[in-house]
Amino acid sequence: KFHSRIGAVNHTGFPPLLTEMLTKAFGCNASPDYLVFQSAPVPHLHRLDARVHISLGPAADGQPLVFQGRAMPTSDLAIQAAAVEAILYLRTKFPQVAERWELYFSPL
Repeated sequence: KFHSRIGAVNHTGFPPLLTEMLTKAFGCNASPDYLVFQSAPVPHLHRLDARVHISLGPAADGQPLVFQGRAMPTSDLAIQAAAVEAILYLRTKFPQVAERWELYFSPL
C-alpha cells in the first residue's frame, strides 16, 4: 500500500550524499524521488519500504533507475536504506563514482 512520496531535501545522511553523487559524477540536476509504502503485513509490526527513483538523463527505455531498501520501522530509515542501495549500485556499476573519494560517507 502506497504511503507517501518524499523528496530528499531535508534529510541527513545518505540521501544528500546520493544527490551530491548524482550531481558531481553524472551532472544530473534532478533530485531523486522517494516513494514510501507499507511493507507486507507482519503481526504486531509496522514496517515501511522506500524506493528511490533516479533519472540520469534520457534512458533508452524512458524509465528511471529504481532501488529499494529493506523494510524499516520509520519512513526516514526506509529512505536511508533506499539511498544506500542506490549508492552501492552506482559505485559498483560506474567507475566515475567509485573513483570519487569525496562521495564516501564518513560519520563523525
